[in-house]
Amino acid sequence: MANAIREIAQVAGEYQGYALSARRKFIELRLRQDPEIRALYLRGARSIGRRLKSREFATPGAKLYQRHLEEMEKVLRLEADVLKAGLTKRIDRYISAGADAGGTFSRAVTIDLFNKAGLSKTLPVAPLFAQANRQAIEACYARTHKGLYLSDRIWKAGENYRGTMQRIIQEAVATNQDPVATARMLEKYVAGGAKTLARDYPEMMKRMQGRIPSDVSYEALRLARTEMTAAYGEGVVASALVDPSATAIKWVLSASHPLEDICDTLAKQDLYRLGPGVYPVEAVPLYPAHPNELCHLQTVHADSREYLEKLKRWKADPSSQPDIEAWYQDKYSKFGKASKKAEAIKSEPGAKKTRSTTKASTKGQALSAEQEIERILKGVSLDDRNALARHLLDESGLTDCKVEIKEIPFRGYCATDKRDNARIVTELILQQDDTRPYRYQIKTVFHEVTHARMHGLISDERWTGDPKWLDIEETVAETVAHFMAKKAGVTGEIAPSYSDRLVLNLPRLKRLHGFENCSSIADFGEVLAKYRYEMPTAQWAQISDLLTKNLFDVVEYSKQYEAYVKKHLDEIVALIYENTGADNNVTKDLIRGSVVQGWKEYNLDYPGFADSLIIAMNRKGVR
Repeated sequence: MANAIREIAQVAGEYQGYALSARRKFIELRLRQDPEIRALYLRGARSIGRRLKSREFATPGAKLYQRHLEEMEKVLRLEADVLKAGLTKRIDRYISAGADAGGTFSRAVTIDLFNKAGLSKTLPVAPLFAQANRQAIEACYARTHKGLYLSDRIWKAGENYRGTMQRIIQEAVATNQDPVATARMLEKYVAGGAKTLARDYPEMMKRMQGRIPSDVSYEALRLARTEMTAAYGEGVVASALVDPSATAIKWVLSASHPLEDICDTLAKQDLYRLGPGVYPVEAVPLYPAHPNELCHLQTVHADSREYLEKLKRWKADPSSQPDIEAWYQDKYSKFGKASKKAEAIKSEPGAKKTRSTTKASTKGQALSAEQEIERILKGVSLDDRNALARHLLDESGLTDCKVEIKEIPFRGYCATDKRDNARIVTELILQQDDTRPYRYQIKTVFHEVTHARMHGLISDERWTGDPKWLDIEETVAETVAHFMAKKAGVTGEIAPSYSDRLVLNLPRLKRLHGFENCSSIADFGEVLAKYRYEMPTAQWAQISDLLTKNLFDVVEYSKQYEAYVKKHLDEIVALIYENTGADNNVTKDLIRGSVVQGWKEYNLDYPGFADSLIIAMNRKGVR
């Protein structure tokens, strides 16, 4: 490690403090990851163990029999879903943090140089690097490994966990093992790996014959490490691409290299005659080069004193420094134009309106968000969701956007392209075999049409990218969909989608000016509709920043609804079941277990906790 640190410091020169700070952030993230991921697996094993030790199983002299397998299969499916949700949240968070850490060095160097050159007020560069950070996150979610996107790999890890635990329990059933002993065995295995089973249960391990992994959490650990490391690397490259003084990136070999591998080659070769392991920013090799990568990407800068003088000369006469002028025109100026366009359509969340109307997309008349929604809904039939979607898109001026109903694994989505930094919505797709009650299908149409109206707008995040952006986008789309359903006269209670986002965002929104009187989900949708139907925007960084600053303890907040959920448990479970659809192989018993266990632990990783909480909030009022 000492050699790597010296090399990083040597490359960074007088900015070595910034470089070592970035490296430290990366190492700290790596150190925090493993315990968090292992804790998810251990929590699951303990939850399964508690079920095995419950009265139904652990009566005096009890043994595990075949009849117990069906009940345990429900528990295992629930815990696999909880694990997937937990992994998704944590990996999302580490991708965002990793990309930010990767951009730390270039951002700090550029800000320092611009401050010294007296350019910081006229040319603020922090937003430029924020945009680069978002592009780095976008690249992470676009990555595939063996044809699988990140969500697919998380699903695979959850299913492997379920299968492994199931095989151990099946073996315990085959030998009529004591349920309490089985519970202890599972916890030991998850905490210490297969070696603990080989030591404490040698006969069982002989029978299992390698049918369980040595470490059930290793797949998820490797996935989390790889994604965070990739995000860090993308952050380094994306920030270097907009860093005017960056000249190259050096591959710094980690000291933790017991055996020679591809990284030794990458750190030694001189393909571009820039020095060993040094690459043009646009030609950095794929990073990480292998799982558990600890090598470092270090941005190389021009001499700081010389570059500072160049900045000062450019400030006095832009034509005197063509390289800086090219950076300004090709990178900074384009970003500035996009920002000005965004600011023109963006208003502060919850603030008093500076104007109450905007031009409707096809009618040319000034309408408020509510009036625009009433206009596009006027005369429409709700009997055919395909025709409904087509009508709403046409009335929104999106005549080129296709509508299709076909076999997809989710209820609906919008396909988009990116052109000149704007989102172009090309297609709205609805699930063919949606088995939910029809009012839910109609709500999905409203949800996806709200997404589709971002067509042609500058987006400050990727469509399916940074979770911070997606949190707000889905909150807006879902609440507005409930408001539109209300305006369209749709009757019957609708359990919302994205409940984990809503339970966190709605109480915090309520504290902002303009949202104080919101009580139901539809109420919030009525206010948020202005951001897509009146003053359209696809930029959510401002709202996200405000909500992030608004501290919120979901555990303490949820307790005021706990008694209501428990009193109305059966009808809440039935409503959640409606929203799952009969095709998902999710039973009411599984949902009930998720609700009950989620409230025992006050844990958002249990889908039933958030699903039941948001129903109670919608009924009783968001407080």
